[in-house]
Formats: sequence, C-alpha cells, structure tokens
Amino acid sequence: VLIGDSLIANLSQSWLWQQMFEPLHCLNFGIGGDRTEHVLWRVLNGELDQIQPKVVVLLVGTNNHGNTTEQV
Repeated sequence: VLIGDSLIANLSQSWLWQQMFEPLHCLNFGIGGDRTEHVLWRVLNGELDQIQPKVVVLLVGTNNHGNTTEQV
C-alpha cells in the first residue's frame, strides 16, 4: 500500500508503477493536494481497515511545507 499526496497518486500513471508495483498487486491511496492531517484523518477513519498490507509506504508533508506544528 502506498498512501500520500499527488507524488504517490501520480506514480500509478508511470511506467515505474506498471513494471515494479503492479506485479506486486500494490494499492495506491494517493490523493493530489493531500496534507499530513488529511492522510492521518483517512487512516484513522478506516481507509485501510479492509486490507492487511505487508508493507505501507507513506509520503506526507510535501503540501505542509511552511506550516507550523499547530497548522498540521
């Protein structure tokens, strides 16, 4: 499972995804524009509840660049 922002979401459109990740039956939970607090909300509210991944790749924070801790 890969979860994060547009950097993860757009990966599923690449040759890299087709060659490296599709054969492993990876799931892409990337959403463009997502911020750390959005990904946290999705995970805490059940987005991954129905699956049991062996590996989770998490990429968050890119869209929070420049925010304070309180804003996140």
